[in-house]
Amino acid sequence: GKTVKSTITITVTASTLKISPTKTSYSIKKGKSCSIGGTITSNYNLKKVVGKLDGSTYITITSFSSATKCNIGDTKGLNSFKASKLAKGTHNLVITATDTSGKTVTQTIKIVVT
Repeated sequence: GKTVKSTITITVTASTLKISPTKTSYSIKKGKSCSIGGTITSNYNLKKVVGKLDGSTYITITSFSSATKCNIGDTKGLNSFKASKLAKGTHNLVITATDTSGKTVTQTIKIVVT
């Protein structure tokens, strides 16, 4: 028999997943709304984005119009919570994103209602 030798090179590219909010803190008057802005981007396809307000999940997104980018300010997405319904005090909006490489990142945005 004949022996054949070959070399296979595998290159693994690290995920660039990041959450880039326009601001990390908002101050609003009770009964008013605020528009959370920014983007979530990755060089891999986005798999899941979860928004939690004060520890309670209010949205889970698993379908994206752009496979590698999600607009935080999309009113049907992460910006869909009702800021005008928040009680006075400090509230935490926690955004967690996961891409298809398995990388997960989290960003907390503070909302102060006066």
